[in-house]
Amino acid sequence: AKTVVSRLQDLARKNAGSDFQRLVLDDVARKVVEIARPAKPKPVEIVMDLNAPNQCIMGNETQISQLLLNLLINAFHATETGGTVTISTQQKAGSLLLKVTDDGYGISEENMKRIFEPFFTTKKGGEGTGLGLAIAEEVVEEHHGTIRVDSKEGLGTVFLVELPIFFSEY
Repeated sequence: AKTVVSRLQDLARKNAGSDFQRLVLDDVARKVVEIARPAKPKPVEIVMDLNAPNQCIMGNETQISQLLLNLLINAFHATETGGTVTISTQQKAGSLLLKVTDDGYGISEENMKRIFEPFFTTKKGGEGTGLGLAIAEEVVEEHHGTIRVDSKEGLGTVFLVELPIFFSEY
């Protein structure tokens, strides 16, 4: 309950994340995958396709980690009976793309309209707060980025986060 209240406060706070620093997105992704491994269902495979090793964003590491963790946990739930979750990064004209793809059950058209609403969840009672994607969207906005989702029922889901590049670290 304490964690939920804390994240709600972060979601409501307009200046949450004022402690930004240079972050190599590939490094953050590696750390988060290791943190998330214990939550991964056994039949799920994680594939990492990180292609921006020297590209930095200006960001809050805790918030970016929470964003990626929320996307990963959702992907794990969508593939809990087996499948693949892929985390990829790439550079695109002044931006870094972070993509989380799963080949799980997908999101219905009806639910796609509401997935970023706070407290909206399709999980059974007590299994989810409905805050993960609302928090993810807020974090992306605070980092001057965009988040998009593409999903087909029965085929899987792709979350695409685009964040501005701060600079290249060589």
